Amino acid sequence: MISLIITNMRFEQVEIKIIKGAYRELLLGIELSRFGAPASFSEVEAKHIDEMVRNITANEEVNFSCNEIKVLRNMLSDLMRELNIYEFSTRMGYSLSEVFVLFIKVKESVDTICIDLPNQNS
Repeated sequence: MISLIITNMRFEQVEIKIIKGAYRELLLGIELSRFGAPASFSEVEAKHIDEMVRNITANEEVNFSCNEIKVLRNMLSDLMRELNIYEFSTRMGYSLSEVFVLFIKVKESVDTICIDLPNQNS
C-alpha cells in the first residue's frame, strides 16, 4: 500500500487532549462493539493513533501517513455520531463544537493532502 506522508500536522494542547479523550471514550467508554453503526476504524488503528499523540507537546510536528490521518478523522467522526450532544462536556470535558473544530482541521488535511489510491482506506 502506498501512503503519502503529511509532515506539517501540529496540534494545540486542547486538541491533543481531545484526541486522547476520543481514544479513551471510543475504546474504553463506548466500546466499538456497541456502536449504533459499525466503527470506521479498528481498535489496533485507534491504539496506534493514541501512541502517536501520547507524548507530543503543543505545536510539535507530528508525521502522519494518509491512512493514519484518515483513522484520526474517522475516530472523531464516530465519536460525534455516538455521543449524545449533552454528553460531550461531561464525558469528554469538551463541547461538541470544540471536537467539531478539530474534526474539520483533520478532515481538511485529508481532503487537501491525501490522494485516494487503490486499496487505500477512505
